[in-house]
Amino acid sequence: MDQETAKRVVFDAYVVSLPQARAIGDDRAALDAFLGDVDRQAGSMDMTDRMALAGRVFAASVALSGGPTPELEEVDALIDALLSYSRPQREEAAPLGDGRLWPEDEASSGLGELIADADEDELAEECATVASYLLQFGLRPSMDVGAALEVSEELSHIAREGQAVLDVAGTYGLASATPGALLERAAERARDLLERRDRTLEDGVNLAHGAAVRESWIHVAAALVAARARWAQVEPDWEAVLTRATERIASSFVYEDPRRFAADACAEHTIVVVIEAATSWLDEALQAVDGADRADALDEELDAEAREFIWEGLLEAASSGLVGAWVESRQG
Repeated sequence: MDQETAKRVVFDAYVVSLPQARAIGDDRAALDAFLGDVDRQAGSMDMTDRMALAGRVFAASVALSGGPTPELEEVDALIDALLSYSRPQREEAAPLGDGRLWPEDEASSGLGELIADADEDELAEECATVASYLLQFGLRPSMDVGAALEVSEELSHIAREGQAVLDVAGTYGLASATPGALLERAAERARDLLERRDRTLEDGVNLAHGAAVRESWIHVAAALVAARARWAQVEPDWEAVLTRATERIASSFVYEDPRRFAADACAEHTIVVVIEAATSWLDEALQAVDGADRADALDEELDAEAREFIWEGLLEAASSGLVGAWVESRQG
């Protein structure tokens, strides 16, 4: 389902549902019946189910708010803006900085619980939150199983090339590189990719594609896979990166047209992730040096969230490396 079709489904569901939602009032049982099983619909692979749910929940939030009814033009513009949030991921396989919700996790996303557990004075706001989430993250291009298998096989070969890079010893190899050195290698390669794009624009000579570009993407993937593993003191998890890259390609327009790949956005995201990871790891090193007093002063829950954010960011950036190399293979 494309964005325009999705917008029509949401808008039509909103218009039809608003009078019904207003008639419900504060009857929670009637609201539950009106919305149906929220988590089941949110996890449906039929995008019509998801978008229609978003329209109904949006209508409920407006009806419950007690405020003035927005003009239909405003509603249309808001729906379009929220649907556009993930448009780069759907169309260009761009990186997502906020983390991804996997298809198998969507049915248990807890959206229904947000509404069910909301107090009366919070209900309209929680409905608005659920509707916004569905519009921002719920729309997915259909993923063809055959395409996914084909892409996964091709990415497996690229991952093996990446592992070969990690197996190289010596001064210029990555076999014994520290997490810091691995992050530096990824950032160097990402900057090289951006510089090649800039020089292509300035000089008119196409340096943005070719074997050297493919090699840089593979080095980005390899360095970040290894950095992630050595930080957590585990084996390199190529499988997770390969799965993520497969999902990004097969569920975007990049599979049909590799030229749409958001190469610059991926390179820039890689540099941001490297800086965030380096800062986090430096802080951890300072904690170890300063001892328990410093560690006790930190909020452990926030610290765990920060680590999870870095862990997810490294996975997303590493998958960008595989996607970039795959694009170069297809275009070569």
